[in-house]
Amino acid sequence: AKTRGRWPDLFIRAVALLGLSTPPFFVGVAAVLLLSLYWPSFRILSAVDLHHDPLGGIRTLLLPAFVLSLASATTIMRYTRAAMLEVLTEPFMATARAKGAGRLRVLIRHGLRNALLPVVTAVGVTAAHLVAGAVVVEQVFGLPGIGQLMLNAIYHRDYTQVQATVLVVTTLVVLINIAVDLSYYALDPRIQQHG
Repeated sequence: AKTRGRWPDLFIRAVALLGLSTPPFFVGVAAVLLLSLYWPSFRILSAVDLHHDPLGGIRTLLLPAFVLSLASATTIMRYTRAAMLEVLTEPFMATARAKGAGRLRVLIRHGLRNALLPVVTAVGVTAAHLVAGAVVVEQVFGLPGIGQLMLNAIYHRDYTQVQATVLVVTTLVVLINIAVDLSYYALDPRIQQHG
């Protein structure tokens, strides 16, 4: 937002648009193909138990986590940019600069803190998409997870298992939304005064 209209802003916006418009299954398949060709030693389609080999388990989760979070990260980046563009024009930003505060302090302490409310809301909304997108990413990378469990239950017509996994996913989304609502209290002093 600070470099609005210049090449860093245009480049980052183009990358964000590409990340937002590319479906996760395509990114996953392309990443598997490219890494298997150019970095064969990288474990791609294998699940490692975190209890036996924590470092290996984290290493196998890096690529699926990147693929799963790409669209969400670009969405959050766009919300952050839009909120910062709005905050940068506010009078309190000019006041903070006039008082002699450093450029980085003005941007982070005064600008980013006031721009975080819509960003936190976007994080809460994209959390539901992350849980739903996990089903596709688990299929592409062959990872055992709640999405894989739900698909197996659907294939075997195990309705109790389907209901249980839907309940777990729904509970996760509700807990994330509660955490987002509680974070408003910490981020916005106006809520603290009226609360």
